[in-house]
Amino acid sequence: MQARADSRREERDVGAETSDAGARAAAGHGGAQVGGKSFAESFEFLRGTDTYVAAERESLEQQVQENVDGNGSAVKEGASASGMSHGELALVEAKAARDKAKTALVIHPAQRRNPVLKWVRHVLKQVMPGFEADFLCGAHSCVFFLSLQFHLLNKGYIYERLKKLAPTDYKLRVLLVLADIPDPVQSLTELTKLCILANLTLICASTYGEAARYLETFRALDEKNPTAIIPHSEPDYLSTLSAALTSVRPVNKSNALMLASRFGTLAAIVKASERDLRSQPGMGAVKAKRLFEAFNAPLKKRQAKSVGKAHSVAK
Repeated sequence: MQARADSRREERDVGAETSDAGARAAAGHGGAQVGGKSFAESFEFLRGTDTYVAAERESLEQQVQENVDGNGSAVKEGASASGMSHGELALVEAKAARDKAKTALVIHPAQRRNPVLKWVRHVLKQVMPGFEADFLCGAHSCVFFLSLQFHLLNKGYIYERLKKLAPTDYKLRVLLVLADIPDPVQSLTELTKLCILANLTLICASTYGEAARYLETFRALDEKNPTAIIPHSEPDYLSTLSAALTSVRPVNKSNALMLASRFGTLAAIVKASERDLRSQPGMGAVKAKRLFEAFNAPLKKRQAKSVGKAHSVAK
């Protein structure tokens, strides 16, 4: 019994010491002197050190990368709290936007209500600040969107936008124009001249859906090998024969397949008469004559004419 009483007495003493320590800590946060300085003074000294600033900048970059609220307002508030300049903030936002553009269509906050976004359904979308264009389709690809109705009301808008774009910012710079006026020829002519001077590629769309397809295509094919969009011809004999015959206008692929099934080889088609070619379904007189002449006309026909004229002049 005596041992149990001593144990309870020790527990009460430890609890009292813990409560006293907690009270002293709370008093210290309230402004008590710690080593001759108050907590506020010690924290202010810590804010001025390089370690504290580096930690704030790292967290700010994470906020930009995650795009906490979609338009970067939280990032700007964090920058003002950490003392980061506007130039440093712009660099951080630009880097984050380009990194995100490698996997998603990055949308400038000013374009968040653009009707074209309702038609973009096959690629990821992300609203982020940090760039001058309207859309980023890749780390080195940007798109400016312009409605011709808006252009007629605000002639200087696109010119002022392009002035802020450095010549070396992006490898691919596109002006995506929505032709939503009855007669767009004059406006498109003006914008074509602008694109030549500003080193932009002009893409014209007639509907929002078509404009969205262009944005999706640019995003999906960004940094892809050019061979991905080049059609590959089949190496079999029939495809090669069809390509050779259709090189003669106006012979089409259906005519080539029909001739291949009727004569079998290119040698047999070459030896066929014009009458035999004309008798085949779908050929007709014009196609048969063109094909026959392509196989039987002399290769040096023009040179022979020039020699004949020179001989007549000599006489």
